[in-house]
Amino acid sequence: MKTRQDQEFFGMTRNPTENHFQFYKQEVESKPDGDSKPENPWVRPFKTTKERVREVRKRRRKVRDFFEEFSLKNLGAMLKWTWSWVKHRLKRTHRFVVYPDNESDNGIYRMDAEFRILLASDWGTATPDAIAIGERMGSLEPKADITIHLGDVYYTGEEDEYRDYFFPYWPSGRHVEHPIFLLNANHEMYSGGHGYFNYAIRRAGQKASYFCLENDHWRIIGLDTGYHSVKADKRSVDKQDARYVKLPKALVKWLREKVFTDPNDTRGIILLSHHQWFCSFGTEYHRPAQQLLEWIQSPVLWFWGHEHVFAAYGLTEEVTDAKSKTITGIPVYARCIGHGGMPAQIERLEEKLEDRQKQGRVRDLILWDKRRFRKVNGTTLGYNGFVDLQFNGDRLLASYHDNTKVLLEEEWQATPAGIIGKVSSISDELEPEPGRTINELYGSNVTVVHEDTQMFAKPGSENVS
Repeated sequence: MKTRQDQEFFGMTRNPTENHFQFYKQEVESKPDGDSKPENPWVRPFKTTKERVREVRKRRRKVRDFFEEFSLKNLGAMLKWTWSWVKHRLKRTHRFVVYPDNESDNGIYRMDAEFRILLASDWGTATPDAIAIGERMGSLEPKADITIHLGDVYYTGEEDEYRDYFFPYWPSGRHVEHPIFLLNANHEMYSGGHGYFNYAIRRAGQKASYFCLENDHWRIIGLDTGYHSVKADKRSVDKQDARYVKLPKALVKWLREKVFTDPNDTRGIILLSHHQWFCSFGTEYHRPAQQLLEWIQSPVLWFWGHEHVFAAYGLTEEVTDAKSKTITGIPVYARCIGHGGMPAQIERLEEKLEDRQKQGRVRDLILWDKRRFRKVNGTTLGYNGFVDLQFNGDRLLASYHDNTKVLLEEEWQATPAGIIGKVSSISDELEPEPGRTINELYGSNVTVVHEDTQMFAKPGSENVS
C-alpha cells in the first residue's frame, strides 16, 4: 500500500496538465537512489487572477528548467509522465455509462426505514489524515450500511491511483451487494474517466455514475457533475468547467423516466454531487441546479465537495452572478464536505473568502470550519472530516465528524412541503460567521422537527435491496 504527504498537495490547481505532471514528480520523489527532490514549479499560494497572469512566464521557465534537470536522471518517470499526458491529450473521453434498458437494475435501490450512510468527498489522497478519516469511518458502531465517496481521487483518477491510494484505505459498508458508491468528479475526468468507468465503479459493484437510494420517506440521489467538467482543449478547467458542468443528457432522461415519475411524490430528497451550485470560496456551477428545477421546487438537502472545506449555508434558491444576473435554481440547504482527505489550507481559504466578500458574492454562508489543526512546512492546515447520516422513518440525524469528534448534529424531517431541520448539538469550537446565528441554517422551519430525543437511538441492521 502506498501513501502520500500533505505537502505534495500544497498549491495544487485544477489544471489537468499540472495534475498529470504529478505522475512524473511522484516517480522522481519515490526513487530509492537518493536523488534530490525537485521543486514543484506549480506550487504557489493563492493569488488573484492578475497576480497569477504575471507569474505565467516565470512558472514556464521553472517548468522548462525542471524537466531539463531531471529528465535524463529519471528517464522512466519522464516516459511515464509523457505517456500519461499523451493519453490525456489524444485519447477520447470514456463514453458515458448508462443503465441498460433490458436489465432489472435501473440504478434505484431500496433502503429500509432504519439505515446508515457515511459520506466523504475529495478523500482520495492517501495522506495520513485521509487514512485516519477512513479508519474513523470504519470504526463507527454499528457499521454503516453504505459508504459514499463524492469524488476526486488524486491526481487524475487513473486505475493505479484507485488501486494504490483509494481502495486500500476506503471503508466499505456492510451491505452485501452495494457496500460502496463512488461519484464521478473533475480529477477522475483528467484521465478521460477511464480509470473511473473501467475499474473503480466495477470494483465497487456499481453499474453507472449515478444512482438513487430510497425508502417510504426519503430519496438519496447521486448525480454525476464530473463528466462534463473537462472539455474542449482540456486545459484550464478552473475557467472552463463553470459553463461546461451540467448533468449529462442520459442522466436527465433517467431522472425524468425512472426517478421523478410521480408528481405527487412528496418524499424528502437528499442530493449528492461533487460540484457545488453556489459557493463562498470558489467557482460556481449553476447549470445542474437549473436542470433540476424541472422536478424539484421544495427545499432539499444537498451535499457536495470540490472546495476543500466544511461549510454550511442557509436556505438558498437564487444567487447573483458576476454580471449581476439573477440565477434561479432549486431551493437547497447546502453542506460542503470537500474536506475528506485533501489538506484544508486555512489561510488560502480565508483569502478566497475575502476575495469573494470584496465582490459581494459571499452567498448565505452561516458557518465554516476555520479552526487550525496543525502546521506542515509553514502551511496552516484545518481539520478533515466526514458525515454520518442515520435514517429512522421520516427523520434523519446528520452528524458532522472531524478527525477526532462530532462537531455538529442536525435533525431533519421529511414533510410534504420539503425537508425541515434544526440543530441537535454543536461544538463550542464551531462558531457562526459574524452577525449570523446557527438557527439561520434552517430558515423559518427551524422549530418544526419532532422533539423526540430518543428517535435516533441506533440505526437498524437491515440493508438495501
